[in-house]
Amino acid sequence: MGLDRRSYLRVATGSTTLALTTLAGCATRESEPEPQEPDGDDEPDEPKDEGVLRVATTDAFAHGENPASAWLKTQFEETFDNVEVNWVIPESGIGHYVEREQRGFLPDVDAYVGLSAADLATVDHNLEEGGLFRELNRDRIETLDGVLDGLDIEDPDGRIVPVSTQYSCLMVDETRIDPPTQLEELGEPAYADSLLTPTPSRGRGGAFLDWLFESVGPDDTLALWAELEDNGLDVYDTWVETLLAYAERTRPMTVAYAADALAAIDRAVTSDTDETRGSEQNETDGPDNATDETGADGQGATDSGTDDDANESGADDGSDADGGGSNGEDSSADDDSGDDSNADDPDDESADEATDIGGDPDQYQVTYLDGEAYAEPLQMAIFENAINVDLAYTFLEFALSPEIQAGLAPRLGQYPVHPIAELEFPEEFGVYADHAEDPPSVVTFSYETRRDDLPAWRGAWEEEFGY
Repeated sequence: MGLDRRSYLRVATGSTTLALTTLAGCATRESEPEPQEPDGDDEPDEPKDEGVLRVATTDAFAHGENPASAWLKTQFEETFDNVEVNWVIPESGIGHYVEREQRGFLPDVDAYVGLSAADLATVDHNLEEGGLFRELNRDRIETLDGVLDGLDIEDPDGRIVPVSTQYSCLMVDETRIDPPTQLEELGEPAYADSLLTPTPSRGRGGAFLDWLFESVGPDDTLALWAELEDNGLDVYDTWVETLLAYAERTRPMTVAYAADALAAIDRAVTSDTDETRGSEQNETDGPDNATDETGADGQGATDSGTDDDANESGADDGSDADGGGSNGEDSSADDDSGDDSNADDPDDESADEATDIGGDPDQYQVTYLDGEAYAEPLQMAIFENAINVDLAYTFLEFALSPEIQAGLAPRLGQYPVHPIAELEFPEEFGVYADHAEDPPSVVTFSYETRRDDLPAWRGAWEEEFGY
């Protein structure tokens, strides 16, 4: 018997095979009911919580052996009877739906999960502002009440809600240096030749640069960046190269996402456990034990699965502890907004294979300067011409429930949008339970600032520094 839309505290476990559709053309949907007329999305007395829900998403949500999309599909279908989730990954990202709208076709999907601010700006630059997605009735999404303050990027047309986030931070090797607490300290002699960053044109470097714009203003950011360069800032082309340099301990600090540190700590703890097991095995493997393939505790002395998991969950993209995560970022977004910090380095996926992350967890500690973190949240939305509007609202509400947030964010290699302290993480994501902490405060730009102002600010910065 199915659950109603307000009763889904039971979260089933399991796995499923994910069928993904790649869209290339613009064919209309045949033999489907007409979409609901926009009416403010008032909640009906009897919501239609059944049927097939088609959800557009990005490669990042479907990445890895244990993708977030497959897991979320399983949880939703096991919680509600008579529902099916079909994921769709359009080849051209949000541009596919912009084109369909321009040509007068239905979107052929109901919801979008994993939108960046750049995606939304692409919509507004190519369609009229506020287009494509419907204004959400937030009263229908009760789990929004638990979302952290500061993660709403304030779309004036009310089309989006956050589903996960990255936090810009410094990752600091506290075995070598005392972490700074204030932004201004980065230019002081005590931190000369200490800081690494990937290129500020995208990804982690871009988020750090945007935080500087938010923190000190666009004019002072130019002066501050020059000060950082004078103090020995080292800039790399990609996150992979940056992480390699950090892992080789060329510098004791790097610009990163907070989830990168969690992945690195998990790898360090796993490596330490493997070394301990190996040491115990060597101590017990005397002549009398030569044919015994187990350690003293009866467990296999060599656990290649543990080591493989650690490799897959390296800090390359903030991926999760079981190797199924991704950075949750979409590089397909148009550049119109100038806000492409969600479009990360194209070779991030190989970083776990290229770097040997190990050592002490204190080498991968998160520092939020000035007691704040700049957030880059990913978003969810419902199409204006969705067919299954009620089921789409239920899906968004479900994705923001505490139980789902605790399983979804780690699989994405991101942070949940609910407070860490209020979530119970599954055992396989123990690194979140043991080491993840919400920043003291969260800051981010409004959507209008990202869309209208950031392009000019970044342009002035690029002209000044030539990156």
